[in-house]
Amino acid sequence: MKIDSTALMYCAFQSCRHLMADSSSYLETLVPVLDAVHNEHTFVVEVGDRVEASVRALGMYGLAASEANWPHGADLAPAHTQMLAVVDAAVRDLLRLTTVGLPEAVAAVGYALHPLPNLLRTPEDFEPRQYAFCLGIVAKHWRELSTPTCDAFCALVGQQLANRVLQRAGHDLAVP
Repeated sequence: MKIDSTALMYCAFQSCRHLMADSSSYLETLVPVLDAVHNEHTFVVEVGDRVEASVRALGMYGLAASEANWPHGADLAPAHTQMLAVVDAAVRDLLRLTTVGLPEAVAAVGYALHPLPNLLRTPEDFEPRQYAFCLGIVAKHWRELSTPTCDAFCALVGQQLANRVLQRAGHDLAVP
């Protein structure tokens, strides 16, 4: 089965944003899909039986896709690099934050990530100053995030803008 990984990302991030009980299941399903995205160099990936079973168990029947649904093709491109780095790092943080029981941080990170799946489809629409609002939501939980996640968020919006947002949130530095 081929799935659109960005559709799964969106479901997972919305699940976290709204603190749904199955957030961990979405995230655990997303990890091997992200690995496939990197291995296959495309956002439309072939998934194995285990992931397909997870997708069906979560009721995500609308994930089946083809490259034809992508305006610029589904292949990874340099324009995707920074957004995908945020997704990669933050998904692992979300799993950890869920496990240790930090729901406010999970909701904030889920909120900050939820626009990225659509922006991965049209990276030319990404505007750092607009996305800085999402960074401001995450900034309240900055000390709870891993260094790779913090670094990826900062690289996405640019260090200077990240520093301004983080200083407004009461942090002296953009890194934990």
